[in-house]
Amino acid sequence: MTNKDKVDSREKERNSLKSSFNAVAKTPDGRAVLRYLMRDCGYNKSAVVQDPTTFEINTVSTVWNEAKKDVYERLRNYIDKEELIKIEFTED
Repeated sequence: MTNKDKVDSREKERNSLKSSFNAVAKTPDGRAVLRYLMRDCGYNKSAVVQDPTTFEINTVSTVWNEAKKDVYERLRNYIDKEELIKIEFTED
C-alpha cells in the first residue's frame, strides 16, 4: 500500500465517521448521549486537581482528567458546528 493509498483510506474513514457522527447528532437521542459524554468527560471544566489542605496539584488526577476531556474533544472534531451548538449550548 502506497502513502497515497494510506492517506486516501484515512480520508475515506474520516469522512465516513463524520457522516455517522452528524447523523447521530441530528437526533434528540443522539444529542442527549453526546451531552452526557460532554459532561462525563469534563469538557468545559478545569482538569486541575488540587489538594485542599496543601494546595499541591495532584498530577496523576490532573492527567486523568485531561485524558477524559480529550475523548470528547476528539469526538467533537467530527461534528458540524451547527450540531455542536445544539449539543453544547441548548437542551432538547
